[in-house]
Amino acid sequence: MPNHFSSIGFEVTDASEFAALVERTAALATPLETSSGTYLLWEDPSGAELWLQLTRRRELIGVNPHFSGPARLRAHLTNQVHRSRSTELDGVFHAWAEPEPGEAHRVYPFLFDCPCRAAYDALALPGSAILQVAAFAHELDVHASVEAFEQTQAARDPKIAARSFVPAGLFRSEGDNDEPQSTAALTGTVLESGRRINGLSAAPFYWARVASLGGEYDVVIDAALTSEPPPVGGVVSGLFWLSAKLVRAAEPGAAS
Repeated sequence: MPNHFSSIGFEVTDASEFAALVERTAALATPLETSSGTYLLWEDPSGAELWLQLTRRRELIGVNPHFSGPARLRAHLTNQVHRSRSTELDGVFHAWAEPEPGEAHRVYPFLFDCPCRAAYDALALPGSAILQVAAFAHELDVHASVEAFEQTQAARDPKIAARSFVPAGLFRSEGDNDEPQSTAALTGTVLESGRRINGLSAAPFYWARVASLGGEYDVVIDAALTSEPPPVGGVVSGLFWLSAKLVRAAEPGAAS
């Protein structure tokens, strides 16, 4: 079963493997001091990142993966969301995908986890931003072309568009913990893709820059889900966890 670590080439199956990974990456990481504590950032040429969290007393309280890539998405950040198990260095933002200049309406709401939220303590909300969003595949279907994808929709009613986005984590059903999640059902066309190698583990994973409704996403995929990169011009769809960093923030309340 893929997890957020295996999606970027880390096989972490038990506590001892997790502890070994933390120790190894901490020795190679770059510190980023904030008013809430310290992040230790390990980053790799493959795009894989780990953000270790230390309290002001230098105690490890969390580790978040991310992938840094070229995809960009315009968004209007409305507020931060608190979860009961969050640390002081965790962060979740509620946002709306923004239209391109000249378009009139915002596209959809969504949540994303931010691996370096405390670095944005001075950020005033609401406000617009350019995001780099990594979509970690939980479930994945790959289609060779838009036409091949559309054939799978022929008998469906309603049909799913080749570029679509449903903020699944905002919809909580009876029996859930009522805390919104940064997950989405995403479908999009592949603009570029490739096989990446995690430089620390030497394990492969796959990446694709995907154009979906409202913007682009850097999709990362555990090698257990596919044996090759999604083809350029093809369509990927599935369920994804969203992790994002701010590339640029605009003035509070302003549209970018």
